[in-house]
Amino acid sequence: MFHLLGGLQHHVLRDLAKKYGPIMHLQLGEVSLVVVTSPDMAKQVLKTHDLTFASRSKLIATEILFSNGSDIVFSPYGDYWRQIRKICLLELLSTKNVKSFNSIRQDEVLHMIEFFRSSSGETVNATKKFYQFASSMTCRSPFGKVLKEQDELILLVKKASKFVEGFDVADIFP
Repeated sequence: MFHLLGGLQHHVLRDLAKKYGPIMHLQLGEVSLVVVTSPDMAKQVLKTHDLTFASRSKLIATEILFSNGSDIVFSPYGDYWRQIRKICLLELLSTKNVKSFNSIRQDEVLHMIEFFRSSSGETVNATKKFYQFASSMTCRSPFGKVLKEQDELILLVKKASKFVEGFDVADIFP
């Protein structure tokens, strides 16, 4: 949509906010969007009225890639979401669990620091290194090792991200 309005997303939204104010409603076919462009309005939306704005729009890509939106990120706010959030907090993100992976985090951070230190003066692909860091952390924590197919996993994550970061025509016009 933003390319049709002639510019980068943040520039287009800035210009729209100057004209229409810090909170806007955009209707893109069947998809309803609320755009907030000021810190005060963001606080209102994210803190005061968080339950009103808690759910995301259902997108074709999330239904396909994430089992009909049944994961914690894309499931709609409600009883099911509260239950899986509770499980994540108790089983995955408890203080004890997070502390148990401290040595893995330290090890991966040291690897990354050493990589950048040894690459001093050279051009490096920092994005690739951060993807590798995230992949290593994600795999080492539950499995105890980095996947041999780490590059394939990173490519898959990038492809999945492309699918969910924008709208598909089918999302806008069912």
